[in-house]
Amino acid sequence: MEKQEYRILIKHCFLMGKTPEQSLQWLQKCYPTSAPSRTTVYRWFSEFKMGRTSKAEIVKQVHRIVLSDRKVKLRELAEAVGISKERAGYILHDNIRITSDGTARNVITEHWLQEEHDFDWDNVAILDEEPHYRKRSISEMIFIRRQTHGLNLQDMEGLLKAYLPIIDKL
Repeated sequence: MEKQEYRILIKHCFLMGKTPEQSLQWLQKCYPTSAPSRTTVYRWFSEFKMGRTSKAEIVKQVHRIVLSDRKVKLRELAEAVGISKERAGYILHDNIRITSDGTARNVITEHWLQEEHDFDWDNVAILDEEPHYRKRSISEMIFIRRQTHGLNLQDMEGLLKAYLPIIDKL
């Protein structure tokens, strides 16, 4: 039996109100040669008690974090979601398909393809010509904030949070 199938059975026992020990005994009785270990059953019970009932939920959390900050460190990502670094790396590599060798498409490319964004390089228009650096950077941060599918939200770090409600009203 696959790991995922055991996880479903353990979740079923959890939802029925059984204890981890009762669930383990039931699994050993039904699957004597391939039952999961005591550690596995207790670990999944603790995950379910903390409210993590879905692996897809964790993958979505990781995906949202990477979309908002594409330079996030693996350690920071693992701490934010509450999983191990190895698990975070596995999710990035296998589920979201981010690799360090550059052979797979990254999150930004996938977002670009899903949203059908396209850029017309022949008709580029300069929206603002501000000679002062600080004014130019503030206007760029305001523009980024007003985007509905903003991937560059980390570029707004210099903008004071007090201005955000004002910008959102624009």
